[in-house]
Amino acid sequence: MKPSRSLPLLAVVALAVAGCGSTSAPPHPKTTPVPTPRAAAWTVTNLTDTSPIAAVSCPTTMLCVAVDGAGNALVSTNPTGGASAWTVTPIDTKGLYTTLEDISCPTATLCVAVDEGGNALVSTNPTGGAATWIASDVDSEPLYKQLDTIDCPNATLCVGGDISGNIVTSTNPTGGSPAWTTTNVDGDVPIASVACPSAALCVVGDNAGNLLTSTDPTGGASAWHLTSGFQPDGNIGLASCPSASLCFVEGDAHVFSSTNPTGGIAAWTNTRLPITLDGLACPTATLCVGEDVASDITWSNDPTGAASTWKEFSGGARNHLGGAVACPTQQLCVAVAVDQVITSTNP
Repeated sequence: MKPSRSLPLLAVVALAVAGCGSTSAPPHPKTTPVPTPRAAAWTVTNLTDTSPIAAVSCPTTMLCVAVDGAGNALVSTNPTGGASAWTVTPIDTKGLYTTLEDISCPTATLCVAVDEGGNALVSTNPTGGAATWIASDVDSEPLYKQLDTIDCPNATLCVGGDISGNIVTSTNPTGGSPAWTTTNVDGDVPIASVACPSAALCVVGDNAGNLLTSTDPTGGASAWHLTSGFQPDGNIGLASCPSASLCFVEGDAHVFSSTNPTGGIAAWTNTRLPITLDGLACPTATLCVGEDVASDITWSNDPTGAASTWKEFSGGARNHLGGAVACPTQQLCVAVAVDQVITSTNP
């Protein structure tokens, strides 16, 4: 879902399409977006959190849960309600490795966050305070077990990835450590992004520019298919699939889209963006939204169209490293960065 922490991330999501090949034209010169009427549709809220916010998930328009580098969950049942509408709750307080890296909330009654110690923090009542979050070691990797990404398409499947090339899966996310399985699918290459639009499809990107797909994500290593050299210039740090028949991935200013995600590299089209994205959310086939390290918002109502269908404007937030975007519907998008939340009901 979110970009790997190994490089600057957070940029507004944009996916245009051009030919997918091993060589690409150089990136367009970076321009400085200026305030536009579109920018007026976005509101920047400064929170009191002192640790950079890493990720956000919004299962509905009435619930968003973000996580930060200090082990806190930031929860709101009114995401556009200003700073007072967000509550900071420490949920990852045990051990040395409490930096939360990502979160996925498939429903309002299940959220699963992952940290740099290989733990999943799970709650069936995310607004209920710290006591409702239960930590379990879910990654059996013996050494480098930092979990960088997680996606749960529903309450009976979660798929995460660590920095040692492993996928962790569970069909019972609330079941504690025994309910999770660790499978090496990518050697020792860090997994950077995961998107699972359903239990029958997961799309995974890694830090070497490889793409992995599976129609049976709990089926073991043989159920995962790797396309090497998919993104030759670097990693695939972002993935978003509005459906099993449409996926977008991004890395190092390349955005790829496919209506046949398991069809191999020929089934994906590629466009070169001006700057690497830090967050990507595509709630439907007619909307993608993202954010970059320069605090620009990029959006498209035709994300499989040409590069010209992607528009960029200044979102008004501070520059940052790391962050994310979540859009539960076309009527709400929530971006996070540093100690800020940027929201729009008309993205």
